[in-house]
Amino acid sequence: MISKKYSIMDHFFYPTVILVTVLMLIVFASARGMSSREYLMGGETTGHSIDHQIGDNNTQASSANTSDLAKILRPSNQPIIAPRFDFKSGGTGLPKTFNNPRDLIEAYFSILSKAENMEGCCSGCGATGWAQEPYPIAYEMLSQEMKKTMSFQKFLDSFRGIGHMNLLKLHEMNQAIVSGKSYQRFFVEFESIEKSQNRNLTLFGYYTGELILQNEGEKGWKIRQIGVRGEDFLCKAYHGKYPDAQTVAEVSYQISSIFNIKQEGSIIELLGQSKSGRIYKLIFTRLTNGSDYLIRSFVQNDKGKWEESYMN
Repeated sequence: MISKKYSIMDHFFYPTVILVTVLMLIVFASARGMSSREYLMGGETTGHSIDHQIGDNNTQASSANTSDLAKILRPSNQPIIAPRFDFKSGGTGLPKTFNNPRDLIEAYFSILSKAENMEGCCSGCGATGWAQEPYPIAYEMLSQEMKKTMSFQKFLDSFRGIGHMNLLKLHEMNQAIVSGKSYQRFFVEFESIEKSQNRNLTLFGYYTGELILQNEGEKGWKIRQIGVRGEDFLCKAYHGKYPDAQTVAEVSYQISSIFNIKQEGSIIELLGQSKSGRIYKLIFTRLTNGSDYLIRSFVQNDKGKWEESYMN
């Protein structure tokens, strides 16, 4: 039988190895935890929500009443265009056809105000409004010409991240000339509640749009084309890049003499004379970010009457 002698070091070596191994595992796990942390605005994200503040004893928070909804869904005090068409399940209550282009646009945005395509992001409160149910109804308000280039799936995907919309402004513009044909054209400004790209919160966004409409006979008015552009809120504040009505008039229409500028609400009307001697009436709307957007332009003809003016 072979016997093995143990020294005093053997009694300390193995426990020490085990202890060091455990400590290394703890440090490694801590390091992994540190590397997986996420930071926001210079701080570490906590993930706490309103549910955390309410506590486990309250399983359901009290619902906001109707008078409070405007405060929750609106970041500003500027008025919205109150919806005249209320979307209900299945699209009931909406006209089958629209005989007026303005009614069509108001109904279109009324429908979209009840839709959301948030993909389950951010709030954790489930679907808002009528979820994606309104989108097919809104899609049917597009013309056959527009549907040829935009499938319903593309239409739906274009609203990805949008949870709510409000129509702020709706103004008639000069007619659009497409392939030698004239079409009704309208300007809109709307605000949205949308999810951020990389953060667990919702944001307010502002957009402008130009809609070209056409009459499809028995099918009524339809939307032929929509152009949308987001508003920026930093360039003017720091660089003064956004034009005002007077600057647009002087640069785009070569207005050298301004007779009058008047403003009513968000509408600005400028009357002036160009270097060539022509008299113009230019109508602008002031956007949420403070810039002035030209929506209509007229030139005075030889008989003193106003005609729509188009820049070359």
